[in-house]
Amino acid sequence: HGKLARENAADLAGEIEAEISWASGLPTRKNPMESPDHTAVEEILKASISRITDPIYERYELDEKREQAALDRPDPYNVVYRKCRGWK
Repeated sequence: HGKLARENAADLAGEIEAEISWASGLPTRKNPMESPDHTAVEEILKASISRITDPIYERYELDEKREQAALDRPDPYNVVYRKCRGWK
């Protein structure tokens, strides 16, 4: 479970990084967001990034649950239960 989770998280980070790097409308060094209202700019930036990252993360969560559930077969546990009599 842990190895799969680490691999999936690394893939997620790479996918998010790639999507943000190609996204249009985000500020860059050559095209910064300028405003005297820091809070407004912060909210606009958060919303812009969320539009990119939220769908990716939602898909990741569904895939992660499905892949982790596929590892949870009762077979390995049943073998342990049969070998360890009286263990509950």
